Amino acid sequence: MPSGRYVVHGSYLLRALEDLSGENHGQIGKDMLGKVFRRLDASWTDEHTQLMLDAAGLAGAHIDCCDLLSWLFGPEKSINLHPVKNRSPLQRAAFLAEQWEPFLAVVRGHLHSTIARAKAGFSLHEIMPSHETLASLTERCQALTEAWHGRANIGMLYELFTDMAEHDGHSPYLFRDIPQSRSVDGYVRLLDGQARQQLYRHGSKRMGLSEAAADPIPLVGRIQQTAGESPIDNLQLPNLMNRNEALLLTTGHRIQQFLVRVLRWKQHRILKMLFPDSDAVADVSVVKAKAWDLDLGQEEPSLALSMLIRHGCLVESYGQVPFDTRHAAEKFIAESLSKIHAERDEELHNFLEHASKHPGRPFKASQVEHKAMLLRSMASRSVRLVWRSVVESFCQHRYLTIAWTRRAPLFYLPDGAQEFEVLRAPGSEELTRFRKNVFAYGPSHALGQSGGGWIDGQRWQPGSLMYELGPLLCVDENAKLPNHYLTDIEKIIRDCMALCPDGGTSDALPGEAMHDTGQNPVVASSIGQTQHTQVSKASAEEFPLVMEKSSPRWCSQMDAIIDIVQVGTHEDAFFVSGRSRQPDTQRFLEFFVELRCRFLRAFGRSIDFSCSCHASEDGDFIFIMAPVACMKKVRVPKGQGCLGLDFDFENPDLGERVTQHKDLPIATVDASQGKGNFLVNTSEHWNMALEGRPILVRLYDFNRKRPKSRNLRTSANTHEEGIASLSIFEVVVGLPKCGRMQWLWKILCDTLLETGLVRSFLRDCSELALATPGQNVAAFLRTAALQEDIDLAALPVLCCIAANAHLVPSQVAEFTTRLLELDDKEQCIVARELEGWRGPVVSDTKAAWLALLRAVPAPPVDAPPAPPPTPLPQTPQRRVLAMGGLEELFVEAPANMSCALDGLLLTDPVISPHGHVFDHASLAAALAQNGGLCPFTGNPLRVDMCIPDADLRSSCSRRIKSWARAMLRGTASECLDQKASQSGKAYAFQSERESERESFGAEIWAENIRKPCGLVE
Repeated sequence: MPSGRYVVHGSYLLRALEDLSGENHGQIGKDMLGKVFRRLDASWTDEHTQLMLDAAGLAGAHIDCCDLLSWLFGPEKSINLHPVKNRSPLQRAAFLAEQWEPFLAVVRGHLHSTIARAKAGFSLHEIMPSHETLASLTERCQALTEAWHGRANIGMLYELFTDMAEHDGHSPYLFRDIPQSRSVDGYVRLLDGQARQQLYRHGSKRMGLSEAAADPIPLVGRIQQTAGESPIDNLQLPNLMNRNEALLLTTGHRIQQFLVRVLRWKQHRILKMLFPDSDAVADVSVVKAKAWDLDLGQEEPSLALSMLIRHGCLVESYGQVPFDTRHAAEKFIAESLSKIHAERDEELHNFLEHASKHPGRPFKASQVEHKAMLLRSMASRSVRLVWRSVVESFCQHRYLTIAWTRRAPLFYLPDGAQEFEVLRAPGSEELTRFRKNVFAYGPSHALGQSGGGWIDGQRWQPGSLMYELGPLLCVDENAKLPNHYLTDIEKIIRDCMALCPDGGTSDALPGEAMHDTGQNPVVASSIGQTQHTQVSKASAEEFPLVMEKSSPRWCSQMDAIIDIVQVGTHEDAFFVSGRSRQPDTQRFLEFFVELRCRFLRAFGRSIDFSCSCHASEDGDFIFIMAPVACMKKVRVPKGQGCLGLDFDFENPDLGERVTQHKDLPIATVDASQGKGNFLVNTSEHWNMALEGRPILVRLYDFNRKRPKSRNLRTSANTHEEGIASLSIFEVVVGLPKCGRMQWLWKILCDTLLETGLVRSFLRDCSELALATPGQNVAAFLRTAALQEDIDLAALPVLCCIAANAHLVPSQVAEFTTRLLELDDKEQCIVARELEGWRGPVVSDTKAAWLALLRAVPAPPVDAPPAPPPTPLPQTPQRRVLAMGGLEELFVEAPANMSCALDGLLLTDPVISPHGHVFDHASLAAALAQNGGLCPFTGNPLRVDMCIPDADLRSSCSRRIKSWARAMLRGTASECLDQKASQSGKAYAFQSERESERESFGAEIWAENIRKPCGLVE
């Protein structure tokens, strides 16, 4: 037992302290550390200790306690959630070498096998990995990425999955084969539409789509790939079929596999004859050459030998058998099995047809009747239930599945309805299934389909009834969502986050990439029955338009930056952007969901949305919502439409068609074209699109939603609601056009309080002040003046800020007081620095500040013109507050606390949609006089359209209370102050007032005590 200055007994805590104070120099043994934790917590184990040390990046027999404590008490550290990418370099390297790289090699191996099977001519449903394999890869990818990043994603697997799907026999071309170009400014990526059409036609012939039998026969060993309510509602094919169809599928497949095994046996005998002395498989070219020589000496043709000549190896798939042979075999099988007849039950037939056309929906909209018919079908001899896992092996469309839980409600507005329907409530379990888009117009282009009414996931594995019955159970009918008039904001965001690594590209794992997702408006969506998002590989930086900023505002409640970017020349041609590291938070989602609902309340189905989510390389996600007109695709005489066809695109709000705009190569703002990804078909349009951003300006102008009720002066409820909901700045975001600078300088004030008076920061503020109204900058200078320690070097810059905002010393009393508190030498230094200022500065107001510092009369400065005051009747509230000697307080209110109408102190401040600050009662009186029109803009205005400013109201209330307390202290104290000031004994009262200075605050002290009484330090 060690001994020392600590008491020697059985406490591991004291023994640990003895170790630390000895020769270990602040280090403790790993065994001793484990004993200490077990002493504190009996459930603690050595495994917990090792896990904690691994997370902290500490290794060795002895642990440095300073490093351990720094890790324990550092920000965002957790033993269980600490991501590997934040650990030690050794641990990161071990994770990559032992876990990620082997997994990446496995996935790449599946890609190489897929390409090999496609080249070898396998059957289409045998080319891609099985559904079960893809599900296990998805689960493994999510587990590894969550360990590395702290948030799971399947970006790497998705990339290689789309590469596999390009070889599945359904994609007629590869995206990389389409000629591409960029505009000079980088805003637009151009794709050659003519080349894409040629590749499509060539690919269709290459895949044998033109190959057709002379006499069509039923499908044998295969299943019809079209099912469901739309062309893409076929990820799960019907597994309830009549007896003949089931026999053709299952029995026919077994016969086909028997034929393949017979051919392999014959080919194996031929190879033994060609290579008697070798057990190893010879080179393919050698096999083909020897098989060709052998075939020359054969009198009768041999199918096994001819296939050996063609492939150079043993046959592996029925799809490698020549088409004529397959057709003859399938015809024989179909004729043989068709001899089996069964009586037709009309009700069962209707049920089978419903299950095929409407998977996931109950029969006759009744769950009870649906399950009764399902049991009846299973008992019938004319119907066969095939397990879903069996049917999936014949499905040619593979997909990746992710599960997520909805946080915000999904609202739907039926046509002509006034009330919203909630199609998906918060807490609903959702699924997104990513499948390849066979007509890709972007790299790694896929569709993210919604749930569809059947279960996927880890809870129900293949073999369970919940899994094997699939859509027949109709477990979640409401998950079958439409795509038209149902913009699913949360799904767009969740799909994007599921494909992008947390933190951007700086610490991404090998193989991970940035992706974007979007949902098209109705006019750009050819499939309206099945909800889906458009997914492609791209970072936000690749499309500069989505990165643009106009007047960004930080919203702390959402942890996001909200902005409105006007793209077109018209104010209605814009999009709303939200930039956040975590856009899936409930507040962020609810903001944009409510924004969509407000537009729909105002315009109904005459408005549509182009929404997308983009991942930036620095780790942020940018969500874009562009409100657009509900564009129409109209029929016209052939030759008069787009590209000489028989259709045109029309904006019903503008009454214009795209063919009228000769400078527009495209027609709609959607998930692709809205960001700058154009598919053009003529050389004229190609050259036109090379302009870049100007094309996007014209595109957004043509697609803009034009609010016809904006200028209506009516009291109808519908129009009033429309007017109140037109401007996002005014109603939703709270960033009025005239008030953007107010919010900007409020943010700068917060930054000033956090960082202090940093000279470089203040220099930037001085340039911003050139375009800022003075009342906004006055609040900033007041905040700076209240700082306890002001660096002398910061004062000249603050003077420049005031000068550039056209503020003279009398308008910023607090800052002026701080300047006058300087001694003569310090004032000279500030004046010299201000006079030699090399940055932009307004000379007239600069002279006023120099005169203050040099104690000479200031030259006259013309104040900026103010709007003429509107004579208003004095409200009862103002009359009451003006009693008791407070009239002076209201008349001499600071600019940032005064009403824009009468210049008096605000008592109940509200901000109009255009940024003017009014007193509630004064505005009500003015609107009554002006017939409901804003006194400044002339636009229709109501009091309830204005936003109450709680912070400003609190400031005004504090000002009134402080003034009242000062007045209640009585005239005796004031007289003593004045007498002392006149007799030159101000210093005696200075100390007596110091305690009052603390209670009154710096602003009340400066204006109500020091200035009126003439006290000078």
